[in-house]
Amino acid sequence: MALGTTALLTMTACGPGAESASGTSTPAATPSAGLDTLPVDQILAKSGAAMDALQSVHVTGTLSNTADGKTADGTPVAAGTSVKMDLAVDKKGNCRGTVQIAGTGSLSIIKTAELVHVNGDAEFWRNIAAQKKASKKQENAVVGAFAAHWVRIPTSNPQARQMSAACDQVTPLTSVGANAVKAKEAGTSLIDGRAVVAVSAQTAQGQEETYWIATEGTPHLLKALVGGDTAGEIAYSAFDTPVDTAPPADSEVIDIAKLTPAGAGS
Repeated sequence: MALGTTALLTMTACGPGAESASGTSTPAATPSAGLDTLPVDQILAKSGAAMDALQSVHVTGTLSNTADGKTADGTPVAAGTSVKMDLAVDKKGNCRGTVQIAGTGSLSIIKTAELVHVNGDAEFWRNIAAQKKASKKQENAVVGAFAAHWVRIPTSNPQARQMSAACDQVTPLTSVGANAVKAKEAGTSLIDGRAVVAVSAQTAQGQEETYWIATEGTPHLLKALVGGDTAGEIAYSAFDTPVDTAPPADSEVIDIAKLTPAGAGS
């Protein structure tokens, strides 16, 4: 049978904008000594440069839709739908982690340039079957066949991109803060033992956002509170740590290429 798509939110991604509210160009990434003494536009610019220079990052957090919408494949997403993500991604397109969608189930993902492996729970596959308007008997068959198994999909198959959409939505490392029109410092604190300066900002769309930026070592963004159509809190860690893309054992894998022709419809 052909696999369906997951009801993923369109998620705002990672670091402060490459351009500050005043239009200052982004400088090269530098250590953040005295970062909290700089003008706020320079704080955002330096952190944006540091995040953009990353080859990989680990992103965790929960985002919720604040209005009804649709995913890239047209699946309706109701206001209040939340997505919990725990993903390690890099600029080569590698990805590993889990996405949990309220009312839709949980999906684990391992993605490389050649293959995508996904492992959905029973709720996930039941939802996929429901999207396909399957009968109860067909739905149970789908759950029985796929739940608790890894499914291998070559990236040449369009379904691979649909199933790993969350990974692609994390990769723009300088999206948050790019539209800030007003920003100010909002105090200092510690996150996991690292000193940070908080920057609160308002976007051109009137959204209120806050970024917590390391003031010691490289000025990485450690946490962001984002607003807009998808709102919530995101944390960043494991900067430039290689993504573990070790595949599951063949004995745990169902190869989709053996079930449907490559490129078959979703």
